[in-house]
Amino acid sequence: MGYIVALLILIALPYYVYLEAQKRGMNSILWFVGSILFPIIVPIVFFITKRKISVSQSANYIPPGFRSKKLWKMGVAGFAYLILVSAVFAAGRAPSIPTSEKTSTVEKQETTNTQVVKSIQTNQNQATTTNTSNGTPVSNEPTTTTNEPTPTGKLEVRFLNVGQGDATLVKFPSGKVMLVDGGNNQYGQAVVNYIKDAGVKSIDIMVATHPDADHIGGLDVVLQNFVVKKFYAPKVANNTKSYEDMLLAVKNEGIGISSATAGVKLDVGAGATAEMVGPIKNYGSSDMNNNSAVIRIVHGSTSFLLTGDAEIESESDMIASGKTLKSTVLKVGHHGSKSSTSLSFLNAVSPSYAVISVGHNNYGHPTTEILNRLSSKGIKIFRTDKQGTIIATSNGSKVVFNSNPMSYAPTKVTTTTSKPKSTTTNKTDTKTTTSSGDCSKPLIKGNISSSGEKIYHVPGGAYYDRTIAEEMFCTEEQAIKAGYRKSKR
Repeated sequence: MGYIVALLILIALPYYVYLEAQKRGMNSILWFVGSILFPIIVPIVFFITKRKISVSQSANYIPPGFRSKKLWKMGVAGFAYLILVSAVFAAGRAPSIPTSEKTSTVEKQETTNTQVVKSIQTNQNQATTTNTSNGTPVSNEPTTTTNEPTPTGKLEVRFLNVGQGDATLVKFPSGKVMLVDGGNNQYGQAVVNYIKDAGVKSIDIMVATHPDADHIGGLDVVLQNFVVKKFYAPKVANNTKSYEDMLLAVKNEGIGISSATAGVKLDVGAGATAEMVGPIKNYGSSDMNNNSAVIRIVHGSTSFLLTGDAEIESESDMIASGKTLKSTVLKVGHHGSKSSTSLSFLNAVSPSYAVISVGHNNYGHPTTEILNRLSSKGIKIFRTDKQGTIIATSNGSKVVFNSNPMSYAPTKVTTTTSKPKSTTTNKTDTKTTTSSGDCSKPLIKGNISSSGEKIYHVPGGAYYDRTIAEEMFCTEEQAIKAGYRKSKR
């Protein structure tokens, strides 16, 4: 019985070592073999040096502590071995980022993720794109200058191309890494592949700006593949499958959720600072967008403002709070929706560059109104749907992008008077219609149930008011095309 227990322990512990090594990005096979050989080789070497090996002493090949026939002694030995292995892992943990950056594209992908991965890898190899006119890198002057010496190290902010969603990977001069949002559900593995290809081994800070699926959908997959040291999210919940998956992944990671609110300073190491400047207050459980975490990053005289889906109410509160908002680069709020990036907020931020994270959508994002507003201010515009992943690199005094800004000529916004959208509601059929596939305010709510089933709800439905949407649609045809079925009630 004693030998059986010892054997089970010697099988279980190497398996634990293998999983931990794989999770930490270390050579899992080498650690697995080593964990098997270590407790066996030590007693063998000991007995060889003492010249006491014989057939009758074959039991000596079993590690000390495991030779006992008493169960409690073997338990103590197994626990001691577990502590030893854990101590070795803690001491030999791999650094977050290697000194040399990988820029090769991901060649081995899951078949089902091939198209998604190709999308997110667009422009990845163009770490420095040259200007066609003079062959020099695209270099952009910062908004402000100071007499302070230029800081050492570089700050990289990568706006990943995740379609109609957000995912931003930040690599600080100290070597620390932060991931802000993870795109929609289908982009989870693609985000993981991108992060790995960027040479990242672990994530120091992860922020879920708010519970919408196009921001948090892929975070559970990222949590399953990387060691994450700190996790932030605003104090607002959701009842969607995406949100439940994220909470479960955080729990399995063994880390708590820290509140994402204005005034929180993030530990990003020397050479840069990062602080949450929003949300100023809690806007209630039904207002996901205004509860978005807004982060301002500073490196030397350059700065970045990441706004999530914060809308005009949150923007106004940030201005009133007196927080410093002025930034060199603005991640435009809510994918370029006119519900964000108000004129007063744009004046307060006064960016030189604007990045819009957006994909194919039925909402008209980015709106002509916002594009005109940015262009009228002379702000250079970058878009992930047109240019792929946008990489902005700061040396503390200037910002360099991996592609040229978009050419945009302001377009006249025409307003037309139209009849109110008709909504017909009865017990047998409920349908919301619009005159075209595009509308300014979609009304049909798409929700993913806890069992993973896609269901859409129309105004007047039994569950419409209590449903928190993961996607919004203008017509039932759009919802059905996206894989949703109509609610039975």
